[in-house]
Amino acid sequence: MEEDFGQEKTEPATPRRREEARRQGQVAVSEDLTSGVLLLAGVIALWLLGQGISSSLLRTVRYHLYDLLPFCGGDFGFEKVLMLSWVLLRQWLEVLGPLFVWLFLVNVGIGLLQVGIYPNFELLSAKWEKLSPAEGFKRLFSVRALVRALLSFLRVGVLAAIAYWTLRSASTRIAELSDLALPVAASQAWDVLVSLALWLASAMAILGVIDYIYQRFRFERSLRMTRQELKEELKREEGDPLYKARLRRMQREAAQRRMLQEVPKATVVVTNPGHLAVALRYDHGKMPAPRVVAKGEGMIAQRIIEMARKNNVPVMERRTLARALYQSVPVDELIPSAMFYVVAELLAQLYRSRGIGTMPSRSLQATA
Repeated sequence: MEEDFGQEKTEPATPRRREEARRQGQVAVSEDLTSGVLLLAGVIALWLLGQGISSSLLRTVRYHLYDLLPFCGGDFGFEKVLMLSWVLLRQWLEVLGPLFVWLFLVNVGIGLLQVGIYPNFELLSAKWEKLSPAEGFKRLFSVRALVRALLSFLRVGVLAAIAYWTLRSASTRIAELSDLALPVAASQAWDVLVSLALWLASAMAILGVIDYIYQRFRFERSLRMTRQELKEELKREEGDPLYKARLRRMQREAAQRRMLQEVPKATVVVTNPGHLAVALRYDHGKMPAPRVVAKGEGMIAQRIIEMARKNNVPVMERRTLARALYQSVPVDELIPSAMFYVVAELLAQLYRSRGIGTMPSRSLQATA
């Protein structure tokens, strides 16, 4: 768009733009954070449960390779090997099952924390343009790919420095392993490996958090809009102001037409000559109080008066009452009880002038 040329994207994204980006799969997510937290969770689980898991696995192997060997008669055919492998695999899965479930839950949890729940089956459709060699070449040699490569080298350097520092701190223990008994040496080596794994996993998790903050910053920056884009977005969201004004005018005219159609059914029209007109309707025995069926000022008031006279509806001048009714009673609403007495006197005068009697006005006065 020519108007956007040269404009900086300084405006925050609207909810509509965020929803469109999310629908297209554009979200702030860090694969480094996922892998770092997953590795840290796995190392912690092995640190806490490693001894029990290793003991269970050793007992399983010892049972099948030593205790069952005399009963096999030295005959290890293909079927027996296959059966033994299946039994070992099943028992190992039983031992390692909680660890796998834990890692699965951590993986799902870190994904939900970054992205949330938003099923989008459109992303499952094949997009053949991504298989284009030209597109792949552009992504491979893009600025983003260069930044990712530099960050990867930085990450490897940090992890190498941490591994060197950890192993150097444990160099004395590592050198003494050859002088220890095998069970003790294995336990000492396991402690060193767990310590190294914890430091590396913690570093990867911290680097993942930093990467997620960076990805979030890039994502928010990519969603920014120019002032012109924001205006067009608000126009699409709220509608064209000219169209909305026209729609409001049409709705107002339709409401006025419906209101004027009720004037011939009115009992009386109360006016403040030249300014206000309020049409009242009252059916004795059917309505608890008079109802305002139409009201208006200026040209609308003149139309109400003309239509009332055309349909033989009495028009009576009551300046104070007309102003009070116009200001406080909406169309199609009953008058408030505070006005019963004044309106009852008006109706009584109207009925006397027509020789109808005063029974309806008396009942209204009694209600007041």
